[in-house]
Amino acid sequence: MRVSLTVLSMLAAMSVVDCYRPLVLIRGIRGRSEVMKPLQDLAEKDFPGMKTFSLDAFRDSDSFSRLQDQVDVFARMVKEITDKYGDITLLGYSQGGLIARGVIEKSDNPHIHTFISLSSPRQ
Repeated sequence: MRVSLTVLSMLAAMSVVDCYRPLVLIRGIRGRSEVMKPLQDLAEKDFPGMKTFSLDAFRDSDSFSRLQDQVDVFARMVKEITDKYGDITLLGYSQGGLIARGVIEKSDNPHIHTFISLSSPRQ
């Protein structure tokens, strides 16, 4: 729970007072988008009106697919959201942090305003 509060504090510091940038979540290995639901619920509760998206691709053992393939798919998903909503905050948890970093580096999407890497390898 402490980690969630820290993340929410970072989101509050980065958000505009009248409206919040959408929060896009990419979860870690061997999971499903539902594992991010508690964080989504906290964000939506503490930041009323904030749109949250937990991206759902490469579930369970498919998360062992080639990382570049995952980056390409998630980059397209993120682009669909930024095309509709503009600037976003992108949060990657565990392997999702590696994928999110790849999305930022490879997709050239100028609407990823803020990147949060949570429990992700750095190298």
